[in-house]
Amino acid sequence: MNGKREMIKELTNTAISILSKYENDEKEGLLNREQAQKTAISRIEYLRYGEENKDYFWITDTTPVMIIHPHRKDLKGKDLSNFSDPHGKKLFVEFVKLLSLPTMVM
Repeated sequence: MNGKREMIKELTNTAISILSKYENDEKEGLLNREQAQKTAISRIEYLRYGEENKDYFWITDTTPVMIIHPHRKDLKGKDLSNFSDPHGKKLFVEFVKLLSLPTMVM
């Protein structure tokens, strides 16, 4: 379990690096905001990991609206506030709540 946790942590760092690169490109005037966001999204959309390359990243905003999900194209642009798991937990609302917590060391 610790090995998988470490792998996910490092892959998340990779995704953050991609986002940072395009944020910097925008700040330096190399791309406008829309170009930077579209390019970063397209890079993250195709990141895969795991034994069979079936694990992936998705992007939501903080409202939560789905920006990109590689396997659920039908969710793009959808408000996920009422999306819940089989146990009734509103997963994407919980993810947004986590963003407001102090940074934790894993």
